[in-house]
Amino acid sequence: MRLLEADYLLCMDSDGQCDPGDFARFWEVRDQQDVAIGRRTRRFDGFFRKALSRTFYRFYHLLYRVPVHDPSCPFVLARRQVIDRLVSELGEMRQGFWWEFTARAYRRGYLIRELAIYH
Repeated sequence: MRLLEADYLLCMDSDGQCDPGDFARFWEVRDQQDVAIGRRTRRFDGFFRKALSRTFYRFYHLLYRVPVHDPSCPFVLARRQVIDRLVSELGEMRQGFWWEFTARAYRRGYLIRELAIYH
């Protein structure tokens, strides 16, 4: 059963790495794309975390060719129809939910836009 009734769904991690104040910019451009995904332009993760993420990104990009810089960013605003279409397909990448979501949205032809966020 699908419970989403709103026209948009905002997702963000609850661990404090994303600033809820960034939502206003996402909302202002909500009609210009199907999925707005954050891009952490100045990541404050440690060296090992950044290196691991960058290595996985290289493989990811080779396999899926998704034209985004930060497909694992946990700050996403998506149209309801995108969620409705993809929700039953998700779950293959248990440790990389946003990587999978972004790849599937791109392969389905949805317009994805990155917006810089504070990390």
